[in-house]
Amino acid sequence: MAGTALENGDSAALCVSALNDLGSSHVNKQKNGIRKGFLVNPKTSIMDVQMSGESEQETPPEYVPTFSPASPPSLVAVDTTSMNLQWKAVTQTGLSVSPPAGTDFPPCSIAYILQMQQVETRSTATGAELAEMCKPDKWTEVYKGTILITQVHGLRPGRRYAFRLVCSPIVLPPLTTPTSQPTSQPVAFATPATVPVAPQPVTLSGRGRTNLTFKWKEPEDTGGRDIFEYHLQMAYPGNSQDPESDQGFMPVYEGEEKRYKAARLLPGNEYKARVKAVNIIGESPWSQESSFMTQATVPSPPEFLTCTANGADTVLVTWQAPPDGGAPIHAYQVHRGDNMDQDFQPIYNGSDCQYQATGLHSGHQYRFRVLAENEEGKGNWSDTVIAQTAAVPPGSPSAPTVLGSNRTSVSIRWDAPEADGGSAVTSYEVELRPKSKAGLAGMTDEWLTVYQGEATACTMGCLYAGCVYRVRIRAQNASGWGQYSIPCDVKAAAGVPHPPTAPKAVGQSAVAIELAWGAPQHDGGSDIISYRLEMSSDSSASDFRTVQTQAAAAGCRADVLALTPGTQYRFQVYAVNSQGASPASSTGQCHSIAVSCSSA
Repeated sequence: MAGTALENGDSAALCVSALNDLGSSHVNKQKNGIRKGFLVNPKTSIMDVQMSGESEQETPPEYVPTFSPASPPSLVAVDTTSMNLQWKAVTQTGLSVSPPAGTDFPPCSIAYILQMQQVETRSTATGAELAEMCKPDKWTEVYKGTILITQVHGLRPGRRYAFRLVCSPIVLPPLTTPTSQPTSQPVAFATPATVPVAPQPVTLSGRGRTNLTFKWKEPEDTGGRDIFEYHLQMAYPGNSQDPESDQGFMPVYEGEEKRYKAARLLPGNEYKARVKAVNIIGESPWSQESSFMTQATVPSPPEFLTCTANGADTVLVTWQAPPDGGAPIHAYQVHRGDNMDQDFQPIYNGSDCQYQATGLHSGHQYRFRVLAENEEGKGNWSDTVIAQTAAVPPGSPSAPTVLGSNRTSVSIRWDAPEADGGSAVTSYEVELRPKSKAGLAGMTDEWLTVYQGEATACTMGCLYAGCVYRVRIRAQNASGWGQYSIPCDVKAAAGVPHPPTAPKAVGQSAVAIELAWGAPQHDGGSDIISYRLEMSSDSSASDFRTVQTQAAAAGCRADVLALTPGTQYRFQVYAVNSQGASPASSTGQCHSIAVSCSSA
């Protein structure tokens, strides 16, 4: 290898070329004043290093355009959700290297990029302080184009936004694109604050039979100002027609809390709620309505309970369905108290709002009460209502019993009817009818009233001794006379018989007369034992003497012997029983001779 020695301070260019049988290659491009190549030596193929103090070829210059600084955008118009921004044009000011005379390069155009980020609303920082506040990774591109004005949408009321302008040159060859883009200082603008948006619908955090606990959240957009108060309204059942309410809604709460417990509500009823938020600017719209049910409870007592007596033994009980407590009523229970001091007894369980109680006592007072039942249980009893069935005539008294008797009267007693018909018995009536034939004397064969009064005992007089009579009794109350008791036979005490009929001659001779008479119409209640025949030959009434006594079994005939012929005699007969002799019969007159005998 041949070369030239270098002294200190000399410069050299090293050129390298490749060698083969055809010759050497071209010299490589110079780098840092040294070019690489191969020296030609066909026989030895060694490198030939050539040194020189000058470059064989110069590097061409780069023409980079330069631009005026980017100015911050300015605010043209603003509302609660948008801003109109504009900015000054950025112009090309020249090139980084002056081109040869007569060289003409194409002009550059600019693409403007508007970037935005939200910053602290209450901050008033500008310039460098604002730039320091902005976060490099939060810039968002909101516009890119060549126009010098744009409108930014989708902003939120009452917020502050920072903007900066980034310029992106559009460079055509042979110009070289700048390594950096002109960027303005950030500038901040604020949207005007407004009322909050409507909160989300009210939700429920607790529920009871008489209360509801509501809760709600802050609106998604507060309008750029703090919420300092919430207004809660509720719609109660039946408020839709209230002229003082807003579509049935009434205010129930105003304050900063986001929770409220509504009390004193009705069980099982639907309530509506809505809320709005308030900031310094004003009130938000109402939230959408929410509907909630209080927990169901047992029904209220049935209302308008009435009891109507339908006759002497039936009462119709009716009522109106009460508020059901939020769960459907599936049954009613009716209880009845028969007397004011007796416990109630169940008589009906069903779904109807009426019940007819039957089999009742006439003229009695009954107490009725009703309760309703749903899936939550049994409600309270209604008020007690008293009903009285219609009174009817009383039932029949008991059959009379004999307290005592004599020959002309009988004393009896009886018990009051078991059922007075619902009205107190005020009087009794005793009727008598002869059953013995002898009792018909002086009476017709019909019922005869022998007593009227309040007592349950009486004495019936003017009877015939030993006669049997039929007796019946009935009772009277305010509704009239009741049914008669079962007729009962009573008998007067036995007495002497009635007198037989007057004796008559049925045969005679000079010294004897055969007599016959009729038995008494009534034996006095005791069998006839015998007959006693008396005779008198004198006209004096007291001159009768007993001439014969014979047993009743012998009949009503007798023979009188040892008479004086042609003599007139008078005869009378007595009937005798266990009580004694009857009164004398009428006198019969007869002659002992062949003459007729006539009755006196």
